[in-house]
Amino acid sequence: MPKEISLHWTIQDVYTLLMREIDEDLLLENYPHLDEKYKEETPQKRNERYTRYAKEFEVFIDRYYTLMETLGRKVNDTYRTLRKQLERSATTKDEGTAEAMLDSMLRGQ
Repeated sequence: MPKEISLHWTIQDVYTLLMREIDEDLLLENYPHLDEKYKEETPQKRNERYTRYAKEFEVFIDRYYTLMETLGRKVNDTYRTLRKQLERSATTKDEGTAEAMLDSMLRGQ
């Protein structure tokens, strides 16, 4: 049975990371203050802002998928590299080297 992975970040953290570069109005901590911020806004300006928000959410989704693809590639690349190093080490039957390589890979060195 696979072990559950403990993440030190949440989906809100990922959302904030990506959205901060797109539009700070759309950060979770800013939602409650938007009505006050735009209280003098005309209905036309509000519609324009909502249209902009819709486009910005599309940008967010694109960046989210890019992030997930990038993470997936990096995990796969690291796994392949580690596996090749361990296979080479196993053929030389040098356990000390295999352990050192594994330790180095896991520490990102």
